[in-house]
Amino acid sequence: MTCDPSRNASSPASGSTSDLSLARPLLWSAAAAVAVRLPYLLEAVGSVFFGVLILDEVFYDLVAMRLATGEPITDVNPGFRSLLYPALVATCRWLGGEYWLFLTLAAQHALGVATSVLVAFYAGKLFQRRTAALFAGVLYSLAGPPLFYESRLLITTLFTFLVVALLVVLGGCSTHAINAAGLRRWAAAGALLAVAAQARPNALVYLLALPLVVSVGSPRRTGRWRGHLPWLTAVAGCLAALVAIATLQTPIVGDFRLLPTAGGVNLYLGNERGADGMVPRQDRHAVYGDVYRDSVQLFAAEEFEREKGRNGTPREVSRYWVARTASEFAADPLGRLALLGRKAWLLIWPAEVPNNLGFEFVAAHESEILGWLPVRWIWLLPLATAGAWIAYRRCSDRERFRLACLVSLGGLHALTVIAFFVAGRFRIPLWPLVSILAAGALVTLLDALRRRSGFGRRDGLIAIGLCLATFVVGQVNWPGVRLPTHARDHFYRSVARYQVGDLDGSLADAQRAVELEPGNPQALFQLGTVALAREDWTLAETALFEASTRLHVEPRPFNNLGIALERQGHHGDAYASYLRSIEVGPDFSPAWVNAALLELRAGRIDLAAQKIARAEKLERDAGHRTVYTLAARAFLGRDSGHDEAAKRAWAEAEALDSELARKLLQDNALRLELRTEIGADQGGRPASESP
Repeated sequence: MTCDPSRNASSPASGSTSDLSLARPLLWSAAAAVAVRLPYLLEAVGSVFFGVLILDEVFYDLVAMRLATGEPITDVNPGFRSLLYPALVATCRWLGGEYWLFLTLAAQHALGVATSVLVAFYAGKLFQRRTAALFAGVLYSLAGPPLFYESRLLITTLFTFLVVALLVVLGGCSTHAINAAGLRRWAAAGALLAVAAQARPNALVYLLALPLVVSVGSPRRTGRWRGHLPWLTAVAGCLAALVAIATLQTPIVGDFRLLPTAGGVNLYLGNERGADGMVPRQDRHAVYGDVYRDSVQLFAAEEFEREKGRNGTPREVSRYWVARTASEFAADPLGRLALLGRKAWLLIWPAEVPNNLGFEFVAAHESEILGWLPVRWIWLLPLATAGAWIAYRRCSDRERFRLACLVSLGGLHALTVIAFFVAGRFRIPLWPLVSILAAGALVTLLDALRRRSGFGRRDGLIAIGLCLATFVVGQVNWPGVRLPTHARDHFYRSVARYQVGDLDGSLADAQRAVELEPGNPQALFQLGTVALAREDWTLAETALFEASTRLHVEPRPFNNLGIALERQGHHGDAYASYLRSIEVGPDFSPAWVNAALLELRAGRIDLAAQKIARAEKLERDAGHRTVYTLAARAFLGRDSGHDEAAKRAWAEAEALDSELARKLLQDNALRLELRTEIGADQGGRPASESP
C-alpha cells in the first residue's frame, strides 16, 4: 500500500507509486558516501593519529591479534567483551598483513557506504518517495560524527550497520501473511538481532520492540495465538542464534556464555553517585602489567574480590555490580532520577560528548573534511521529530508499520544510552534513523515550496512546533553541563606525535594538556616521558614526580621518574623509585630490569640475577621478549663470567633492535662507576638522596 493520495498530491513521476524503483537514489547515495569516504580515508592515513591506538582500540587490537595467531585470549578478555568486532579486525589482520590497519579502516568505510544505501532504501519505502531516499542517503553520507568513528578501531561502525540492517529486515516483515516464508523472515530478524547483541549486548533490549510493531501491523481480526506468532518466531530465532554463537565461541572463551558481562560494571559507572552521565570514571585506578588489560574489567574483578574475599566468575562479578547499582538508586533515588534526566537531555544536546579521542577536536585541528561536512545533530534531530509526525499522518498502514519499527528501535536504543552514559559514539546508531525521518521533513518542505504538498495546515503547524521545540530544548543548557576540556585530545596527540618522533610537537601538546588540566596525572606522565626523550632531565623529574604522587598505584611514573633521577646522578633516589615501581606493580617488568641494572653495575650480582629472572618470567607469561631484558641478561652473563650465555642473549637483543641494544651497551659502560656509590655494605639499597 502507498501513502494516502488525498494527503500526497505528488504525481507518479515524482516517485509516489506502489512499485517504487529506488535504484537511482541508492546509486546516488552510494556515490555520495564513497565521494566523502575515499578522500577521508586517505586523509586519515596521513594523519598523525593513524596507527595510534587509544584505550578500547588497544584492547580490540590485542584480542584480534591473538585470534589471528591462534593464541589464547582468556587472560586479556575473560568473558568481558564481545568477540564479534575483534574477529572482524583479526580477519583484516590475516588478509592485510602489514597493511591490516588500512584494510580494517577501508572495511569500516565500506560498512559506512552500505549503511548509507540501507538508510536510503528504508526512507524510500517509508515515505514512498525517491526524493526521500536520496535525501536520507545523502544526509547520512555527509554526517561528520559517523564518518569520524569509521576511522577509529572501535565497534561503533559495525554495530551501527547491524542496527540499520536489522531495521531493514524487520521493516520488510509482514503481520498479514503468516505463512512459512513470512515466519522465516521474522526468524531472520531475530537472528540478526542476536548478531547485533554480539556487538553490543544492550541490543537485546530491541526484543521489546517486537510485540509493539506486531500490534501496530496486525490486522484487526487475528487469532489469539496466531497474532503473537511473528514476534514469538523472532524471539526463537534470536535465542537459537545466541546459542549457536555461544557454542562456536566456547573453545575460545573457555566456557559457554550467551553474552559478554561488561554490562554490570558499566551500569554502575553510569549511575553511581558522582557520575556526570558523560564519561565513566572508576572509583580508583586499576593497574595491569606488561600486557594491556581493560582497566574497567580489572577494576570490576578486583572490587568483587575485595568485598567477597575470593575471585568471582564473570557472571558473578556482573551481578555484583548490578546489585551495587540498585543500592545507589535506593540510597539516593531523587539524585539518580535527576541524573537520568540529565542524560536524556544530553542525548538531544547538539554537542558531541567526547569519549577517547573527541570528534570536535579532530574536526577543528586535524581534518579538513570533517570540518566542512554540513550535517550536524543540531538541526538533523529537530527535522527528524517533524519527519516522524509527517510519516505518521501521511502514510498508510504498511508504512506505519515501518515507522513503528524505526521509532521503536530508535527509542529503545536511546533508552540504553541513557541507562549507561551519553558519549557521542554511543548515539551514533541513532544517526541513520534520524536521517531517515529528517529526509521526510525535507521532502515535505520541498513539496510545500513547489506548492505540491497536500499536507494540512494543522499538521504542518504541529510538525513545525515539534521541530522548534526540539531545537530549543537541545540548545538551552538546562542542567548547566560543561564539556570536558580538550586536555585528553592534546594528550592523545602528544602520544601520537611521540610515536612518530615529533618530540617538539609532542612536548607542546603535553604542555597544553597540563595547562588545561593541571592535575591530570596522565598528561603529567606524558609530559615527563617526552621530556625524558628530549633529555630534559629537570622537566622530566618535575612532571614525573607530580604524576607519581597522583598515580601512586601505577608503576610506570615511578619507573620513569627513576630514569630521570638516574640520568641526573641521583642514583640512590633512582634505585628507590625503581623499587617503589616494583612494589606497586610487581607485574611490570621494566622496573625489575632497571633496578637490576643498577645492582649489576654496583656489583650486587645475586640481587641483579633474581630481578632479571623475574623480568624474564613476566615476559614469558606475556608471550614476548624485550631488548632491555635480553641486554640485562647479557650484562649479567658478562659480569658473572658466563660469556657464552652473554653472547647468546646479546645476539637476540641485537636481532630485535640493534640500535637500541648498542645504546644500552653504551649507557651501561658509561655508568660502571656506580659500583662505588651503591656498595655491598649497603645491601644493594642506597641511601636516599633528595630529588
